[in-house]
Amino acid sequence: MPAKSMITVAFLSVLLTTGCEFLPNSDKSSKQNTNKQSEKIVDKTPQKTQNPQQACDNGDMAGCFELGYSYEYGVDGKSDKQKAAKLYQKACDGKYMKACYYLGYLYIKGSGVKQDKQKAVQLFTKACSGGDMFGCLNLAHMFAKGHGTKQDNQKAKELYKKACDGGTKAGCKFYKILNEQGAK
Repeated sequence: MPAKSMITVAFLSVLLTTGCEFLPNSDKSSKQNTNKQSEKIVDKTPQKTQNPQQACDNGDMAGCFELGYSYEYGVDGKSDKQKAAKLYQKACDGKYMKACYYLGYLYIKGSGVKQDKQKAVQLFTKACSGGDMFGCLNLAHMFAKGHGTKQDNQKAKELYKKACDGGTKAGCKFYKILNEQGAK
């Protein structure tokens, strides 16, 4: 079996066995790290009396992210992926890195925006460079699969290590796989 096929099979096997997805749902400590890292960049913190809309209107990028999240996953049972994408973009532009990562995920799915995996790579790169480890993890996935960018196991391995060092368990698992397979 060619090396590229072995890596793909191993990658998919780990995805299936670990339940790993592009969205972080299983790594609570990494979520906390990601939130802390993203919050460092935000200039203003929302007032306890402000709702996300008020916070966003007042320039709080964490509030814009929260509002975008609520639109993505449903406000009063209704979701609006286009509004979510716009709010994530605003927060991302305001240097709230977690929003860049979530917006990248919408671009992968083509949810609320036109599907564009190259744009997702750009957003994951921005998130990763800004300290969001799930941005690094997903950027590594993109390089490992060759989605939106040229397939590059060496770059994927570097990014999985960065994500692992940043506290994401999935990053450690994928780093170990590529290491065992001899990816340089």
